[in-house]
Amino acid sequence: MRTLKLIFIILFQFLLINNNNAQKVGLVLSGGGALGLSHIGVIKALEENNIPIDYVTGTSAGALIGSLYASGYTPLEMAELVNSDLFLQMAMGNKDEKLDFFYRNNDVDASLLKILFEKHFSISKAIPISFTNAALLDYQFMTMFSAVSKNANYNFNNLFVPFRCVAADISTKKTVVFENGHLNQAVRASMTYPGYLRPIKVNGKLMFDGGLYNNFPSDVMYNDFFPDIIIGVNLSDSTETIDQDDVLSQLRSMVVNRSDLSLMCENGILITPNVKIGTFDFDKAKEAIQEGYDATISQIDEIKQRIKRRSDSANLNKRRAEFKTNINSSKINAISIKGVSSNQANYIKRALIHKNEIDIDFKTLRRRFFKLLADEKIDALYPLAKFNNESNKYELELTVVPKKQYAVKFGGVFSSRPINTGYFGLEYLKLGKIGLKLNSDIYFGKFYGSTAVGAKLDFNTRVPFYIKGFGVLNNWDYFKSFTTFFDAVKPSYIIQNEMFAGLELGIPIGLQSKLTASSSFGRNKDQYYQSSTFSASDTADVTFFTGQSSTLVFTSSTLNRKQYSSKGHYFKLAAKYNSGIEDNYPGNTSLVQDFVINKPHYEYCLTSKAEKYFNLHKNLKLAIAAEASKIWTNTFYTNYTATMLAAPMYRPFPQSKTLYLSDYVSHSYTALGAKLIIPIRPKIDLRGEIYMYMPNTILEKTATDDATYNFEVQFDDYRYLASTKLIFHSPIGPLALAVNYYDAKEIPWNFSIHYGYILYNRRFIKN
Repeated sequence: MRTLKLIFIILFQFLLINNNNAQKVGLVLSGGGALGLSHIGVIKALEENNIPIDYVTGTSAGALIGSLYASGYTPLEMAELVNSDLFLQMAMGNKDEKLDFFYRNNDVDASLLKILFEKHFSISKAIPISFTNAALLDYQFMTMFSAVSKNANYNFNNLFVPFRCVAADISTKKTVVFENGHLNQAVRASMTYPGYLRPIKVNGKLMFDGGLYNNFPSDVMYNDFFPDIIIGVNLSDSTETIDQDDVLSQLRSMVVNRSDLSLMCENGILITPNVKIGTFDFDKAKEAIQEGYDATISQIDEIKQRIKRRSDSANLNKRRAEFKTNINSSKINAISIKGVSSNQANYIKRALIHKNEIDIDFKTLRRRFFKLLADEKIDALYPLAKFNNESNKYELELTVVPKKQYAVKFGGVFSSRPINTGYFGLEYLKLGKIGLKLNSDIYFGKFYGSTAVGAKLDFNTRVPFYIKGFGVLNNWDYFKSFTTFFDAVKPSYIIQNEMFAGLELGIPIGLQSKLTASSSFGRNKDQYYQSSTFSASDTADVTFFTGQSSTLVFTSSTLNRKQYSSKGHYFKLAAKYNSGIEDNYPGNTSLVQDFVINKPHYEYCLTSKAEKYFNLHKNLKLAIAAEASKIWTNTFYTNYTATMLAAPMYRPFPQSKTLYLSDYVSHSYTALGAKLIIPIRPKIDLRGEIYMYMPNTILEKTATDDATYNFEVQFDDYRYLASTKLIFHSPIGPLALAVNYYDAKEIPWNFSIHYGYILYNRRFIKN
C-alpha cells in the first residue's frame, strides 16, 4: 500500500512539473495614451527575469507596444524608438522637417483662423475631425510593419509572438478584434483616439480607439489563446484627475471604458503602474517606462511564484533574430488610388511614380509621399502596402481624402499703435488632372488696405511646376510719428498706392528650395510732402511710375513659423529688373514747381537675405541674420523724396515694417543682426534682437531737391535697430509685447502690444 501511494505521489509531481514546463503566459496591455509607454518597462522587467510571454493582446497604446514586441523588437529597441525625435513627431502629429516640401508652401498671409467647407455648408462638417496630422505616423507604421505582415503571411498567429488588438466600430457599437491582415492598419485602428487622430476605414467600416468598448482585452486573450496564466497591465485609472477646465481630461474620462478589468481566469496577475503624466505627454517616455519597470519589479516575486516556467534568454534572442532575419523589404511596382475620381487619381499617381518607371523603393516613395501630402488640395493620405507573391513586390493602396473645396479665412493685426488691420480671405481648390486654386486676400485698415486675387495651376510632371496669375491693389498710409492710442493721430505724410498684375512660374529645387520667375505690369502712385513741417492746407507732391517689373528669386526655407520663428533657416536671393515712365506733379511744398512727364527709368536690383537658428541650450537659442541690397539705375527720380520712396528700405522685424524709416534707405547697403530667444514656456518666448545697418552709398539731397550719391560713408552713418519682445504663441496667432529702438529717430524708443500677424500682400517694384 505504501508502495502504491509513493507511485501516485511521484506521478503527481511528474505531471505537475510537466504542466509547469508547458505553462503558457498571456500579456494583456491596456490603452492609456502616453501612459501606455510604461508597457515597455513591464516587458523589460519580465524578460530580465526570464518570465515567458507567449501571447499578447492590446488596446490603443497597448496595441502599439504589443505589436512592436510581436514584430521582434527588444525592450531596448522599443525604448530607443519612443524616446526618439521621430516618435515624438509622430505622436504629436508634427511633420518630419527633413521632408518638408517648401515648394508647396503658400504665400504667407495674416490669417488667424481658416474654415474649410464644401459647396453645401454644414457647421458640423466644417469642424476639424482631428487636431493632429497622422501622416507621418501612418507612413512610418507602413514601413515598420508591412514586411512583418508579409513575413507572417498576414496572420497574426505567425508573428514572433501571437498577437491580437481591438478597435471600436461605432456604427454597430461593438469591439472589432484583429487577428489577421495588415498589422499597421490594425494598430492604427486600435489607437484612433477620437478628436486626436483621423479615423480610418477597415473593410468599409470606420474604426476608432479600442478603449471605447474594451480598454483591457483580457477576454480576447482568454477566448483566442486560453493561456494558463495572464499578466495584465492596467492603465485605465492612471490618468490625470478630471479637471472642469481641462477638455482633454474630460474627453479621456468619457472615452476610456473602465467597466471590466477581469483577468478572465483564476491565475491572473494585475500590474498597475503609477504613472503621473498626462495622456499626451509623449515627451516623458523615460518616466513612463521606468514606472512600468518599477511596478513589475515590485511584484516580481509573486510573478515568479505563480509562473514556474522560465524563458531561456539565449534561445529567446535566437528566435527573435531568426524572425527578424526573414523580414526584408522589396520594391513597389503598382499603385492603386481610392477615394477620388480617375482624373484626381492620375494627378496623384504622377506625383508618386514617374513615367516609364518600373518600380520604386520605399525610400524614394517616402520623399514623394510627403511632397504630395504638402499639396494644399490634399487633406490626408493613408497608405497600405501588400505583397504580391507573383511579382515578388509590393502593391501600394493609397486612400486619398481631398481637401474641402472652399475656405474662408479671418485675421489681421490688432495693435496699441494705429496699424490695426483686418484680414479676410477666400479660397477655392480643385483637385483634378491639373490642380487649380483661386484665391482672394483682402486687408482693410487706415495704415494698410489691399485687395489681391490669384489663380494658380499645378502640374504634376516629373519636375512639378505651377503657373500663377495675380492682380494686386495696395494702399500704404504712413503716419507722421510713433503714434499710440494715447496720442492724437497726426496727418499722414506719405501715401503709396500700387496697382499691378502679372504671371509667376515656380519649380522646386530639392525639398527645401524653389525658384520662381515673375513678370508684372502696373503703376505706382506716391503722394508725399517735401517738408516735415507741412499743414493740412498744403498740397502733396504726386509721383507716378508706370511700367513693368521682372524678378527671378531663389528661396530656401525650413522656418517653423510664418512669423517669430525659433528654428530652421531662410535664404533668399532675388534679381529684379524694373523699367518704366515717371510722371511727377509737384505740390506747394516742393522747391521746383515744374511738371515732369514721361521720364524713363530702368534699374537692376540684387537682394539677398539669410537667417539661421542655432540651439545653444534647451533654454537658449541664437539666430544670425544678414541682408544686402544693391541697385544699379540709369537716373534718379525727379526729386530726392521720390527717389527715396522708390529705394529699398531695411526693416528687419515685423514692427519696423509699419514705419517709414528714411534713415535706413539706400541703393546699396549691408546689414547684420543677431537674435537671442529664451523659451520661458512651450508657448512663450522672450526675444532680444539687435541689427546693424551699414549703407555702402548714401542718398543725399542737393540744394535743388535732387538726389545724389555720397560714397564717403562715415562711422556716424551706421545705424542700429533693436527689439525686445515677449511673445505668447497661441493656437490662433501670436500675442506680443514689444519695445523697439531705432537710433536714427528723434524719439528712438517705441512700445507696442499687438495680436496677430504683421504680414501683407506682395509688392510691385519693391522686394
